[in-house]
Amino acid sequence: MRFKGGSTASVALLSTPTPTPFWHPSAHATLMVAHVGDTRAILCDTSTGLATPGLANSRAFGDIESKRIGVSAEPEMTRLDMTPAQFSFLVLCSDGVSGTLSDQEIVDIVKEAKTPDQGARDVVNLATEISTNGDNATCLVVRLGGWERRSEGGLGSLGTKEVRDMRRAEALDPRRGKR
Repeated sequence: MRFKGGSTASVALLSTPTPTPFWHPSAHATLMVAHVGDTRAILCDTSTGLATPGLANSRAFGDIESKRIGVSAEPEMTRLDMTPAQFSFLVLCSDGVSGTLSDQEIVDIVKEAKTPDQGARDVVNLATEISTNGDNATCLVVRLGGWERRSEGGLGSLGTKEVRDMRRAEALDPRRGKR
């Protein structure tokens, strides 16, 4: 039997025109993101607290069935010039996360965390807790210039907190038979 699955990759390159690190609040930076497969990259806008659209992926890599209907394995590339502290963080995640949680839920979870590492763990924990498909869940959070101001924009994590709490309670409810 031949393997009929695919593969996936997301690559992010952050560069600055000066020696100032990309995570410094005064740094101008350029972000280049390339996708192949079903991973996702999400930016949190510092001023609004919202997930920034436009970095999502729509490509297949190694998926024979998708190629037959014309889905391309060519990487999708996006370039974004970022002003100082325009974005709080970048999230790279697998479909085990993005297939379970919305972009805004992911952003709101990270905004609640004290560190990018904790944010990534919290995202993976919730995704695996409420998922019913058993897919693997991977998440990486990269601190950007607006990290210290990540909770200032929008509703903070209140935007999706009630929904996340409800989804967690449903997933853990023994009467639902999901666990």
